[in-house]
Amino acid sequence: MKSVSLGFALLLVWPVAALGQTRFSLGGGLNVARPSELPFYHWSTTQGFAVQASMEIPHRNRFAWRIDLFASQFGLTQPSDFAGVLCRSTPPPGTCCGVCPRRTDKGTVGVAGVAVNQLVRLTPATLPFGMYLTWGAETDYLYQHPTARSALRLGASVGGGVSLPLAGHVRAFVEARYHHLFDGPSAPTGLVPVTIGLRM
Repeated sequence: MKSVSLGFALLLVWPVAALGQTRFSLGGGLNVARPSELPFYHWSTTQGFAVQASMEIPHRNRFAWRIDLFASQFGLTQPSDFAGVLCRSTPPPGTCCGVCPRRTDKGTVGVAGVAVNQLVRLTPATLPFGMYLTWGAETDYLYQHPTARSALRLGASVGGGVSLPLAGHVRAFVEARYHHLFDGPSAPTGLVPVTIGLRM
């Protein structure tokens, strides 16, 4: 996958002098299932799964740079094959008129990508737990899609999380992020994975 290969290249060429301060994390979880709220255009997604690997390098004070390699997969149900339907003066409830779908497609959407983010800690280092926000830009590769397989898109994400100490330098974290795909091939153009993992 193009975007994942780019992510590994970035990890390899990162300055060696900063490796002593680098932290790595690995997590997995589920996507937030989302139904549509539009009349006569009823798409929905399933939870599927989400995985993420990250490398974090402190920048200054409470800020850090973070590179993420991530993948999400979920089921998508969406209408298709639209056609014009003559509207009655008083159409029955739930009846579509105007431009309406003639069938409903179901398939799997798989997204893999690499993101470059900035991270800021919201809590001082003296507290046993940590809270943080993160935002950045990304490249998303649709390795599986009912109508747009192998599409490459630019995107952006924003999220936050909470971390707790486990043992030594190892911490557990829970994180939620919103990923938005610009010029997405179909609805939805965003996904919200919630992951749990370890940072060391």
